[in-house]
Amino acid sequence: MTASSDPNAEPVSHPQERELRTSPFLLVRRALTSPVTIATYILLVVPFALGWLKTELFSPLALPGYVLYSVGTAIGNALAPRFEFWVYWIPFLGSCYGLAVSVGAGCEWLRVRSAGTEPEGTKSADEQRRRL
Repeated sequence: MTASSDPNAEPVSHPQERELRTSPFLLVRRALTSPVTIATYILLVVPFALGWLKTELFSPLALPGYVLYSVGTAIGNALAPRFEFWVYWIPFLGSCYGLAVSVGAGCEWLRVRSAGTEPEGTKSADEQRRRL
């Protein structure tokens, strides 16, 4: 009987999860491209972009993007009043990505934090196979 088949053996965490708990740089790197980051970015940009291209496509989902674009346009217009409004898309896309990364980092942090306190019975089948 090996130690890995013993049901009372101490759970062994994945090496990358151990690194995530100790390295904030790894957490940020994973947050930059996490699925939550990408989904948040799409939810901020796509509804607003559709409404910007064709007014009848504006929906309530465009409100967060519209607020970001309005704030960026007000600040940009105060700094350089002669630019046209399409120029403000560059800071809008950057601010949307920054906001999406902060949401993604928060979700990654919560995921890593909850991985250490998760009861044995709720672990996924993939995590259980990895330990064996």
